[in-house]
Amino acid sequence: MPKGAEIFRQMIRDTDIVIENFRPGTLERWGLGYEDLRPL
Repeated sequence: MPKGAEIFRQMIRDTDIVIENFRPGTLERWGLGYEDLRPL
């Protein structure tokens, strides 16, 4: 998991839309994919 993952998770709590430009599957590998973040 990247160094700033916990900060990213905190920011997501106040966000309606996430736009990213990583290769497909990157956020999922880091535990930051849609299914991981949806409950937040």
